[in-house]
Amino acid sequence: MNRPLLPIVLFYAIGLLAAHFQIVSLTTALSAGAICFSLFVVAFFLNRRAAATLLGMCLFSLLGFSMLYPYTPAALSKSGIMRFVGSERVNVEGVIDSTPVISDSRTRLYIKATRIHEKDGSHAIDGRIMVSMKEPRNTYCYGDRVRFFCALKVPRNFENPGGFDYARYLAYQGIAATAFLNDDRGHYYNTGRGGQWRSSFF
Repeated sequence: MNRPLLPIVLFYAIGLLAAHFQIVSLTTALSAGAICFSLFVVAFFLNRRAAATLLGMCLFSLLGFSMLYPYTPAALSKSGIMRFVGSERVNVEGVIDSTPVISDSRTRLYIKATRIHEKDGSHAIDGRIMVSMKEPRNTYCYGDRVRFFCALKVPRNFENPGGFDYARYLAYQGIAATAFLNDDRGHYYNTGRGGQWRSSFF
């Protein structure tokens, strides 16, 4: 084979596309991968080179699928934060895990959620949230621990044929839910990297 990397890249790309377009479920992909691996081992020890090569390429497809699948909407829909998505406001605590994006119209905070606080107690959760804030009073930094009231929403696309796939764009950043705050007054308090509450609006 003059260009051995070409078929590897091709099969890896097939796995990425299968995850991107959600052609197969995770269970189906893992089951197929287990079968391919078993057959690959048999073909290898029986010195069936052609069969072993083809099955090995199929395993690269599984690798591509497994690398992208955790960042697809199907996978993110199973994160713990999704249980609290809806019209009612919830009290979310988490850590800013990426540099905030500041523009003229709003500030975007990317938060790794850690807990939901309710009247009957607190619950550990997982999931990444993008919070858009119109008029923040404070300056936020990577590593700040934050807590706020918000109504969590599932990212949606505009219903324009052929339009930008905004929901998938956010999914590839690991964002399972979004929220909007007009400002951080009355909603929010956070801590700096020293671990002490820096300011309180809660």
